[in-house]
Amino acid sequence: EVPSVRQPARATEAFANELFQTASGPVYGARWDGWDSPAAAAEAAAVAAAAGVNTPAVYGTYAAVHAAHVEATLRAAALLGESLTVRRAWQMGAYAFEVAAGLSGDLSMGNALRTGERPPPPGSAGTRETMPMLQVHIEELHVCSGIDLRRAAELFAESLVARAEELQGGSKHIVESISTGGFSRGMGDTGEARKDWPLWDVSASARLRERCVAELAAQAVQGRDVTLRMVARAGRGYVPLRIRCRLHLIGGEPKYDPSAYSTVFLSPEDANLFLTMGRASGDPGAPVHRDAAAAALAEELETCRLRGDLLGVHRAMLKRCCVTQDFSRVGYAGRVLRSHALEIRLMRASGRALARLAEVRDDAVRRKLQPAAAVTTLAAYTEGCATLLESPQCSASFTGVRPRALWALAAARKQVGGAGMGALRTEDSVALRRVNVWLKACEYGIASALHDANDGSDEDALGMRN
Repeated sequence: EVPSVRQPARATEAFANELFQTASGPVYGARWDGWDSPAAAAEAAAVAAAAGVNTPAVYGTYAAVHAAHVEATLRAAALLGESLTVRRAWQMGAYAFEVAAGLSGDLSMGNALRTGERPPPPGSAGTRETMPMLQVHIEELHVCSGIDLRRAAELFAESLVARAEELQGGSKHIVESISTGGFSRGMGDTGEARKDWPLWDVSASARLRERCVAELAAQAVQGRDVTLRMVARAGRGYVPLRIRCRLHLIGGEPKYDPSAYSTVFLSPEDANLFLTMGRASGDPGAPVHRDAAAAALAEELETCRLRGDLLGVHRAMLKRCCVTQDFSRVGYAGRVLRSHALEIRLMRASGRALARLAEVRDDAVRRKLQPAAAVTTLAAYTEGCATLLESPQCSASFTGVRPRALWALAAARKQVGGAGMGALRTEDSVALRRVNVWLKACEYGIASALHDANDGSDEDALGMRN
């Protein structure tokens, strides 16, 4: 029994996507909103071509494409470039690998942010030169045909280090580290402290590289993610980006983790390859898998609630709405994500990336930094902070913060000038991190106020309360 794809009943919560089923197994597609009008069709075709695809559409499970922001997804893919989204295949002896790369984050539910009475902030879909104002991650599933999991994990780990070095040396992106531990999709909080392996250290030491590969392989054997953390060049500036990678050995235990319900792809073939993770156990829309995904998202929601992350709570709500096909509370679930809180979260991510770029001391990476892009990114960050400091929503509880924050940001921007992030001093990096602490307080305050503004009935309906 597979649930039929249906539209919400309430007009204020209707999705604009035009959904269709493909011939590639349980894969659905969603087209660019308004793609049949001449003006939209021309723009959609141009963006699709820049993203390296022929059709202005995205693909995934019924849940992933239902509320996907197709335009934002294609624009993000075009700006990041094919080096990050292209399907890859390679072989080592008897072990053959195929890698499916998809986009996740807010892109797969960005259409939900357009429901209800409040529209999303301008620029949420992005432009030809700027990334969407939505959180963007890349999910990779490395599908291996082989006989021994440990050997497959070793090859997987070695390929990830080589892949990171290839991106560092041959692309416009800057890979900071390879990370393990912390949060792993489908498993919630692993209880382990996150461990970062700086790429410049790993590349410079054969012994450290060997230890890194061994640790990555051990994580892969346990079914956990390995994350490439990077600052990607996108359009005119830099954006923080995470590429979460997981190994799946054909013949191993089939299981759909929650990423299967919230990741979209540029082709039905890529989506179908990604769903190899659980295909042997049936359709991802079957009740047993749908209920398991809903339970995992309920756990994710509770984890976010306990740490005070209300943006995470509402993201989990929206994903759960799409998994269960219960759209009665989509308007409420998207409320916080249509506020300043999401914009501030994205600014915080940019601020952290800028601070890390300012602290880079590796000569090869510093030479790779492009001054114009660094200045553009810092300018957008400082202007956004200045706007927020003027907002009564953000500055009412922070008397005295505004002049100090603006002074610190102006000093950092002046120091960069035309020399790029390498010109920043230690105190400038510290200033960026201090401003980010203030931004976090603003984000949590706004999100909490909006979340608490309901009478509790929405939480009951979404299963937040026991």
